[in-house]
Amino acid sequence: MIRGFFRRPDISSVFGALAVACSFSMHAMAADVNINANTQYQTIRGFGGMSGVGWIADLTNDQVDKAYGNGDGQIGLSIMRMRIDPNSGAWNQQIPAAKRAVSQYDAIVLATPWTPPAYMKSNNSTINGGKLLTQYYSAYTDHLLSFADYMNSNGVPIYAMSLQNEPDWHPDYESADWSGADFTNFLLSQGSRFGSLKVLAPESLGFNHAYSDPFLNDASAAQHVDIVGGHLYGTTPKDYPLARNKGKEIWMTEHITNTEAANDWSNAIPLATELHQSMAANFNAYIWWYIRRSYGLLTEDGNVSKRGYIMAQYSKYVRPGYVRIGATEMPQSGVSVTAYKGPDNKYVIVAVNTSSSQQNLNLKLQNASATSFVKYSTSSSLNLGYGGTYTLSNNAASVWVEPQSITTFVSDGNGDGGDNGGDNGGDNGGDGNNTIVVRMQGTSGEESVNLTIGGTTVGTWTLGTNMTDYSVTTDLTGEIRVAFTNDATGRDVQVDYIVVNGVVRQAEDQADNTGVWGNSTCGGGSYSEWLHCNGSIGFGGVDGSTGGGSSSGGNDGNGGDTGDGQNADGISAVMNINNEWDGGYCADLVITNESNSAVTWSVDIPVEGSVNSLWNGVWSQQGDVLHVSGLDWSSVLEAGESLTSIGFCADR
Repeated sequence: MIRGFFRRPDISSVFGALAVACSFSMHAMAADVNINANTQYQTIRGFGGMSGVGWIADLTNDQVDKAYGNGDGQIGLSIMRMRIDPNSGAWNQQIPAAKRAVSQYDAIVLATPWTPPAYMKSNNSTINGGKLLTQYYSAYTDHLLSFADYMNSNGVPIYAMSLQNEPDWHPDYESADWSGADFTNFLLSQGSRFGSLKVLAPESLGFNHAYSDPFLNDASAAQHVDIVGGHLYGTTPKDYPLARNKGKEIWMTEHITNTEAANDWSNAIPLATELHQSMAANFNAYIWWYIRRSYGLLTEDGNVSKRGYIMAQYSKYVRPGYVRIGATEMPQSGVSVTAYKGPDNKYVIVAVNTSSSQQNLNLKLQNASATSFVKYSTSSSLNLGYGGTYTLSNNAASVWVEPQSITTFVSDGNGDGGDNGGDNGGDNGGDGNNTIVVRMQGTSGEESVNLTIGGTTVGTWTLGTNMTDYSVTTDLTGEIRVAFTNDATGRDVQVDYIVVNGVVRQAEDQADNTGVWGNSTCGGGSYSEWLHCNGSIGFGGVDGSTGGGSSSGGNDGNGGDTGDGQNADGISAVMNINNEWDGGYCADLVITNESNSAVTWSVDIPVEGSVNSLWNGVWSQQGDVLHVSGLDWSSVLEAGESLTSIGFCADR
């Protein structure tokens, strides 16, 4: 993407909200939107934008807050994309805004290189394309991993690492030329070195599958890629079944619909259509180009633009971890709808109306229930305008959407969540205290998986080819294992995570995996979501009282669970290492109030080494015990609430 300075006259943002009474009867011409919670598609990883520091001025603290905060007048982004400068001496520029987005708002970071250092390339230049020379494959990997280590050690853990920006574009600024074969060869040579750091490729200009099909069709190369990323220049969002069938997430990592002023409504509303198309195409994430620009989500004066409010119709309410569910996609001419399910059976419906007239819709929930929907709309005259509350009758509500608008309907939550998309076959262990949800998919749709607690089978399922939640409730206690039992050609299982009494345990954080293929043998690897052979992943234990127990991750590599603390007043803490190097490590903390009432919390955690920095908390260390308490805004946890914004780094 060219990084020129596009400037247009600003149109002032309108921050007022229009409250509209919502006591409408069923309209004879209303179109039905059937929303089925048992039809599940992709997990939403988030929505984001590019921090252009190094090319343009960095985001200020206030601008980070407006982009990544989720309060009034804020967009609710959850992903920050940043550039990897070929000069390591400039890496410090990336820290301030990213650290604030991560520490204050739990954003995740995608790091993208536009070019390797010049000496590694065929043209000995960082611009005008040029290929990465094969003799520098290892040095280039060192360069990328050094960036990840540097950022992690400064409080900015890298969630995903891209290998190259727009390998099919040959401009007169930072760039490099890669082919599909180049990606395959690089992954075969260097892919195993990235460990638990998620690898994204190929970020081609227009989601050109010629750059990703080769490595997806090479099993040895494909195992080293977690995310297939691409841009939308010269194309429109389209499903990518090959990537999904290989168990890869699909991210749209850069686009601008046009460079006209972001507050011009006729130029802004195409973003709503593109966001809908991206979600309907099974994309897990959508990332805009520069966050702050005349055409950006924030204008140059730092105010939220119309494009920003359009993004917020998704990003504020369809949060990371939500799952897209079945919905009538085009109930009326000019109207496009997607629907999502979140925690506590909360449902979100987003409707884009590009027609010139008001449209009436009947929202009908199937295999789900809710009591009401709250309406928020953005149009030429509204910015996330509150549109009242619709009460459901017989699981349905008649609603309306304004012409040329995007509208989000948010349910009250805690309704019926359907059957979680899977047949909960087998012995469920009774009606006990422990609820366990396993999120997984197969590559062929014939894979058989068992869930065992303490050696007893409590669930048996035959998987489909879409990520689906499978749940059991049991009074059994002991070690939790997810086992693949019918390995055959074309059959593999991908386990995203399990949820134990509301606490998530990621599969890639577990050291005990006897079914992943690695080092030329079954069970020869660890820290993987994959079961390639008959085998199982151990997820630690469950004790029958809370989601505590122990997660079995080790401390070797990124993401290992290294310890936990249980303190007075029902406060627990889990520590997850997100980065390690010879002289130290960085870790995230998850603080949970497991009591039945609000608590002003503090926690003592056993740690290794000497803590040198901690963010979003007050801390002290005595020996190998780290004492942590909250700041003014985070000192009190409600019953069942978790705090995930605290982390620290330590020297060994």
